[in-house]
Amino acid sequence: MNTRAFLILFLFLLWSLGSGWYYICVIKDKCENNSEVTISESGVTFKYSNATPIEGKDFNLVKEQLISKLGDTNKLRITGKYGLLELNNSIFENLGVARAAAIRNMFPEIDDSRFILSSKEIEVTSSQKNIDGADIEIAISNPFVEQTEFGAIIRFPQNTKELELTPDFDEYLNLLLSKFKNNDIDIIGHTDSEGKEGDNFSRAMASASAIKDELIAKGMPVEKLNILSKGETEPIADNSTEEGRLKNRRVEIIIND
Repeated sequence: MNTRAFLILFLFLLWSLGSGWYYICVIKDKCENNSEVTISESGVTFKYSNATPIEGKDFNLVKEQLISKLGDTNKLRITGKYGLLELNNSIFENLGVARAAAIRNMFPEIDDSRFILSSKEIEVTSSQKNIDGADIEIAISNPFVEQTEFGAIIRFPQNTKELELTPDFDEYLNLLLSKFKNNDIDIIGHTDSEGKEGDNFSRAMASASAIKDELIAKGMPVEKLNILSKGETEPIADNSTEEGRLKNRRVEIIIND
């Protein structure tokens, strides 16, 4: 075989291999590339610019563990992750919330009221085969502590105007210390409208200070904690009823990035 014929045969084989790879890997998307696959601890991944969850082999185990730890009052917090350049063709405000909502649908046995859905922007490139698209965790929810998207609401016991550090409350403080020791945290006291405005301001500040002192005693850096009092100025319920006043007597925890 002369050199020219050999070169033609070589180019033909190279074209055949390249065409086959392009058809299978790009058009059909059937290739595996383990170096680009990120396995999510949630057991669920997503393709780029897509909100349809890909269930991994560990998802059922993760789901069973979460449900077993959920208890009667706690909630599931699902934080959907997304890249700023990903296309969002969903009805949701961003692809992260769309992904969180899609994972929520994978727990049909749990009522909607027991979910907290949120989103978080991460670095994502179009070359990634599978995107670690969500974090799923237990959010504390009991008569004294309710975790929210931004932190938590600490509630006072029934018929009291003073904050009591119950074991349920202590559990949340330990969570703050273990997960957010390096975050700046705002601790904001609120009261109902009963009594003098100045007294309510002081009472709300005392409640916020009590939480700050407890966190410092547990090892939280003092410079990370900022206490505020809003007194009676920001009610979230009707102060004319005892139920409303109880909701207004609270301390809000805001965890800053």
